[in-house]
Amino acid sequence: MPTVTIRPATSSDEAALGRYGGGLMRRHHALDAPRFGFCVVIARAVQLDPADADSNNNVGVIYLNQGNLDKAVQYFRAALHAKPNHPQALNNLGVLYQLGHGIKRDYEQARQWLEKAAAAGSAHAMYNLGVLYEKGLGTKRDY
Repeated sequence: MPTVTIRPATSSDEAALGRYGGGLMRRHHALDAPRFGFCVVIARAVQLDPADADSNNNVGVIYLNQGNLDKAVQYFRAALHAKPNHPQALNNLGVLYQLGHGIKRDYEQARQWLEKAAAAGSAHAMYNLGVLYEKGLGTKRDY
């Protein structure tokens, strides 16, 4: 019978865990997180490596979809602390400012976050920024 050796997790294992949870989250809706168990996977990745921007952003999305907006904001900010130009976290925070969810509505702040996200390559942010410009929210109307 083969011998199984258990070793401590390495940083590459932690990164793989975060990517695995994020991949599961993309295949299923984040509201189904508890049912599919990837909420636990991603939360564990954050626990193992608090500086993992992707995992922090993914946990923020889970909290956002579960209605815990304060926690969502906390994890989006943690993702940005780890990686200041993380496009998804920048977009997510911009949308929260735009809608006034979990944060006081501030269209100027929303525009600033969305501009950073768009510059970082987020197509979602480009669309969301277009909505602000079309409606003249936080900026001069431009259409």
